[in-house]
Amino acid sequence: MIHPLTRFPIKRSLWYQGESNGGEGDPYVQKMRAMIETWRKRWDCDFPFYFVQLPNWGEPSNDPGGGGHDWQYCRMAQLKCLGIPGTGMAVTIDVGEAGDLHPKNKLDVGERLALWALAGEYGRAGLVHSGPLYKTMVVEGSRIRVSFDSVGGGLMVGRKAGRHQPSRTRVLPSSGSPSPAPTASGSGPMPPSTAAQSSCPVRGCPGPLPCAMPSA
Repeated sequence: MIHPLTRFPIKRSLWYQGESNGGEGDPYVQKMRAMIETWRKRWDCDFPFYFVQLPNWGEPSNDPGGGGHDWQYCRMAQLKCLGIPGTGMAVTIDVGEAGDLHPKNKLDVGERLALWALAGEYGRAGLVHSGPLYKTMVVEGSRIRVSFDSVGGGLMVGRKAGRHQPSRTRVLPSSGSPSPAPTASGSGPMPPSTAAQSSCPVRGCPGPLPCAMPSA
C-alpha cells in the first residue's frame, strides 16, 4: 500500500490513529517505531511524523481504570512515542464525542497538526504547538497539584466544537484571581478552582462567547 508512494518526494506524515489499536500498550510503541523508521528508510528521508492521540470516547466515569474501555493504554503509548525523533502529537482528549467513534470536529484536529508543522518546519516562533503534557505531581494534604508542559496562556476546560465554542472556562487559582500566563515554552500547575472566561480565545475572533466566528 505504501511502497508505490516511495517514488514520490515526501514532506511529512500525518497519522490519524484508529480505534483498532485502542487496547495496546508498550507493543504499540514498538510497532510505531518500526513503522516510522521503515518509512524513513524507504524514502531515504528523516521526514517529520505527526500523529493524533486517541480522543475521549464513552460516557464519563469515575473508574480510574477507564470505565469499560482501555484506550488509556494506547494514549499512554502514544505519549511515549514522542521519544521517537522527529515526532509530534496532537492531543484531542477534549474534542471527542461520547457516542461516536468518529467525532465530527476535525477542524481542531487539523489545526493542532498544522501547529506542529508551523513550529517545526516553518520556524514560526512563539507558537504553542503541543497540547498540555503531564510533567509532575505533588501531594498537598488532601489535594494533588499537577503540573504540565506546553500550557500557553493557561489551562482551559470546556467542550470544544470547532470554531463555535458554546462554553469555555479558564482554570484559576483558589484566590479567584487569574494566575500569570506561562510562556509558550514554560509550564504551569493546574490549580483546583475555576472561573468563567468572557472573551473568545479563537484567533481573529472579535467577540465574546459564544464565539462570533462561523461554525466549521
